[in-house]
Amino acid sequence: MKIKHIHVKNLFGLEKNNFDIECFPNEYITILYGFNGMGKTTLFKIINAACNVDEAELNGLLFESIELNFDNNKTFTIVKKDNDGKFDYTFFSNESPISLDEFKKEMNVIKCTHIFANKDKNRTGKQDSSIYSFTPDDIIYSLKAEINRNITENYEKVNDLVQLLNKDFEMIFKQLAIKDGELKAVPNHPKYLNDPELPITKLSSGEKKLIILFYELLFEAMPDSNKQNSIVLLDEPESSLHLDWQRNLLKTIMKICEEKDIQVLVATHSPAIVEDYFCLQTPMISARYSDE
Repeated sequence: MKIKHIHVKNLFGLEKNNFDIECFPNEYITILYGFNGMGKTTLFKIINAACNVDEAELNGLLFESIELNFDNNKTFTIVKKDNDGKFDYTFFSNESPISLDEFKKEMNVIKCTHIFANKDKNRTGKQDSSIYSFTPDDIIYSLKAEINRNITENYEKVNDLVQLLNKDFEMIFKQLAIKDGELKAVPNHPKYLNDPELPITKLSSGEKKLIILFYELLFEAMPDSNKQNSIVLLDEPESSLHLDWQRNLLKTIMKICEEKDIQVLVATHSPAIVEDYFCLQTPMISARYSDE
């Protein structure tokens, strides 16, 4: 169950600020592009809150309605109405009104995760509705303990993460390794084998970001027995990454998507990320400004 089409009405509360966005469910990845200020991050927040039926999050977002059309011919719609600062919601399944409980049941088969490059130092770690604050320096400390716990409980999966990153994202004179029950960066160049091993908290922002991103994909965004469909909203993943790593990013994500049957929507400004995937790009164009 993957998103095929998205329609948002009156984004930011602006009349006729409507968006029709085509996705590519059969290709696993859809790349969303548009000018700064068009609302890509806000759109992702609305999609995430809608899929997780998070009314508290929806309350803080300005829009009139969102319609999600899936590849199984199901369409789910949320219409928002402001009654003197209190919000009422009407929920629809294939244009038929349904109750909140029925809507939650319909959406319960979807696991939606929003990963974004937020530099707000007040947002550390995981928030409600599976929103993940992507601030490497802030969250790597709490994530380190979680990874080390999974080394004990799920060694093979952590080792898969290590092998994936070492293969597709070469670090300078070092590589990731599991040593003494901990994920570390160890020297791997003959000239520098005596260099000290580094905990992941001492790596660069780009190296930390890769670990966080792919840990989230492999451990948090995977479909499970309760939520068989996984949608990941990946917001500006190029931040802090070298051009070579940017070029490898979608190739590596695509391999995970194909293997695990995950749909990823990517918002990016990086030509390096999309250079091999132009056919998967979809524009974010507002009906309000399309004639300007």
